[in-house]
This record gives sequence, structure tokens and C-alpha cells, in this order.
Amino acid sequence: MMKSNPSRQQDPSTLASVIGELATQALLVEANLHPKPGLVTARSTGSHSDMDIETFRLSAAALKPFMVEFSRLGLDFSGNDLTQLLTSLRPVGMQAEQEMMMATGQVNTHKGAIFILGVLCAALGYMTAKGIRFLHCTCKIPFARCAQE
Repeated sequence: MMKSNPSRQQDPSTLASVIGELATQALLVEANLHPKPGLVTARSTGSHSDMDIETFRLSAAALKPFMVEFSRLGLDFSGNDLTQLLTSLRPVGMQAEQEMMMATGQVNTHKGAIFILGVLCAALGYMTAKGIRFLHCTCKIPFARCAQE
């Protein structure tokens, strides 16, 4: 991994908000992709009778504060044992899942995305705080740690 030398320092709460916003936008962009045979898009409910694009929008809106929180946890983590960071994400992820289910009328729209994006947001926060440049190839690092558990 390469170290970066940021030209300016940003407030961690602002960085967490930016990362959380990007994660939320990723959820919305994915939902709007078309065609996705059998899956919900802006044009089709696919094979689903219990959800539509609005369900995904409600879900993404409910998850945004949690994406910010995942990012903040990564930014604030000062340890070196990333399994401790992962452990701190679990209760936030569980709460995010509950909020998603409430927002969607008990429809699972983004359960997998909560895990994937939660870990990714925390990793990006952590790497940013440590001055580690985020490259596409570094995405495998947090997921390799998860696989070890």
C-alpha cells in the first residue's frame, strides 16, 4: 500500500459524511441499473412482488446515517488489530438492518450491502485516517480479514 500526502486536512465528520454519501449513492445507482433480469430496477420489479424502486430508495435513505457511522468508526480507529474494528461494526450493522427492515415494511433490500459497504466504508475511513492511499486493489484487504474469522 502506498502512503498519500494529503494537501489539506479535512474534518473527520465531514469525511465520514462524504464517504457515507458516496455509499448511499452507490446503493441508489445500483438499484437504478437496467436491465437486471429478475431484479428490481427503476423500470421493473423483476421477479419481486414485495418491492419496487421506491422500496430501495426508502432503504437507502434509512441506511445513510449508518454508512456515515461505519466511516466514522474507521476514521476514529487508532488500533492496528483490524478485527477489533470489525467487531465494532457489528452492532452498527445490526441496527442498520433493523432500520432498513422498518423503512421497507420488513423487506430485505440491502442486507448484503450493509455488510459489504459497511466494511468498505470503515476501511476507507481507516485508510484515510492512516494516510494510506485507497486503490482498487486494496479493497481485498478488509474482506480477507473478514474471511479469516
